[in-house]
Amino acid sequence: MKVLQVGMAGALLVSLAGCGLFAEKHVDYQAGATQSESLEVPPDLSKPVDGELYKVPQGGTGNPQAGKAGVANAATVEKPVLPVISGVHLERAGAQRWLVVQDTPENVWRVVKAFWTENGFVLGSEDQSAGIMETNWKEDRVKPAQTGGADASGSGSGEGLSSGERDQYRSRLERGKEAGTVEIYLSHRGLVATVDAHQAIQWLPRANDPELEAQMLQRLMVRLGGNPAVEVAVKSGGEATLQVADNGVGSILIKDEFDRSWRRVGLAIDRLKWVLDDKDRSKGIYFLKPIKAGGKFKLPKEAGESMANYRVLVQDGGATCTVLVTAADGSSDASSKLLLEALYKNIQP
Repeated sequence: MKVLQVGMAGALLVSLAGCGLFAEKHVDYQAGATQSESLEVPPDLSKPVDGELYKVPQGGTGNPQAGKAGVANAATVEKPVLPVISGVHLERAGAQRWLVVQDTPENVWRVVKAFWTENGFVLGSEDQSAGIMETNWKEDRVKPAQTGGADASGSGSGEGLSSGERDQYRSRLERGKEAGTVEIYLSHRGLVATVDAHQAIQWLPRANDPELEAQMLQRLMVRLGGNPAVEVAVKSGGEATLQVADNGVGSILIKDEFDRSWRRVGLAIDRLKWVLDDKDRSKGIYFLKPIKAGGKFKLPKEAGESMANYRVLVQDGGATCTVLVTAADGSSDASSKLLLEALYKNIQP
């Protein structure tokens, strides 16, 4: 199988992934979601009330006699649409980066949503109460002026040549450890066009690029009014090892305290694009929704919808934490073993 070369490689889009802490509160995550199956669900992020403040003014022909009055009215409506954020800084621990914003979840949500729109992405799913929004796949384009050629589509639309790559992003908001703060995590997934033996184009997953993720997070930081040159260093996490007990049950030992271990496991879940039905930080449990085969790992066919009852446990051991993947009754089977191995491969320092 060959990687498709279409046009010249354009400037790649950028991004970042992450996970964090949230005040626990069980809510109905099936309500208020545009497309709940592709969402992870950190609870306790309230949904803004619909109203004029959330409506983006639309342009139109209008009355030519309105003149300056129409412009003034539009400006009046625009001002409260995107609030001024109180403060924002970037934190980093090893390969992990995330933003800490000093403002309400409602205000931060509105600015993050506008950020994706301004960068040419269409939101494929969003759940304000869960704090999750996910973009549709966007194909990278190289403008004809950059390549000296014509639009590969032949449509004359001027959209440019395909670079043979697509990007998708998920942003997740959680209440921060400090009162009055919100943490933002971004995760990225990429596809690359390939040509099979029958000369048919297929889109396959491409390797994650941490540098691209870091650049996208910096863009969001600037959009929120922060200075990307200011970075707060957080102690890097310790080593994570995969272990198997005498009874055959596997686990991950993380040489790190609970707060950071919880964040690292959540980040790994983001990268795998697993979807949470709920989570309970006080008990160290992530509750998984059904996981379909065909992702970054393979599941037994018999797993089916039973995956809805699997959960990830982060057990606090003081200086270390133990991570388990079990069924609802606490048992371990072939599927939980595969899930644990996939989780281990995506846990970063």
